Amino acid sequence: RPPFPSPHGFDNLPTAVNKVETLCAVPQILRRGAEWYQSLGQGDHAGTKVISLSGDVQRPGNYEVPFGLPLRTLLYDWAGGPLPGHSFQAATMAGLSGGFLAGDALETVTLDEPSVRGAGSMLGAGGIIIFDDSRDIVDAARQAMEFFAHESCGKCFPCRIGTQRLLERLSGDGPGDLDDWRREIGDIGEVLELSACGLGIAAGFVSDSLLRNFPEQVAEFRG
Repeated sequence: RPPFPSPHGFDNLPTAVNKVETLCAVPQILRRGAEWYQSLGQGDHAGTKVISLSGDVQRPGNYEVPFGLPLRTLLYDWAGGPLPGHSFQAATMAGLSGGFLAGDALETVTLDEPSVRGAGSMLGAGGIIIFDDSRDIVDAARQAMEFFAHESCGKCFPCRIGTQRLLERLSGDGPGDLDDWRREIGDIGEVLELSACGLGIAAGFVSDSLLRNFPEQVAEFRG
């Protein structure tokens, strides 16, 4: 929530903030050179990314991966695959902000911004949450929307009102007809695109990806 450190940080002065990830990479780049760092990526991608992997995997944790690494390689070869007796159902990218990836995307996406955005999501800060086939994705979306509604600073009405309306819809309110309910969710998502910052926009990613990737669960929820 505002105020942000760029205009009002230390001693209420403009403050530059870098992540630990950046500060850890800089000394090695200075010591070994930019070409060395670029060579760590796969394909046309340069460097590495720290991925915070959580949820329904055998070995959750923080992984430094080369940009361009297939998501499947991270999930199966590095993190040990799904929990015994289960299969992967979905992944949220950029923490919750990128919405849900599912289906073929879990097999084909590589961990770089162009690939993830091409699948309708974003890599962001590198948080990935895995949901296996035991999870109710509609309820996961509702819990995500609780977070967005709570964290909204209230400055702009698209986010302040839109996140609350999505939370209500994902809690069971709204039109009784499924098509009308889906249309209303889509309309709210379009309004959220007008939010003043990324939080409201991200809330729309969650609802849009839910409708796109899990129509059967949505229909059962509304049934």
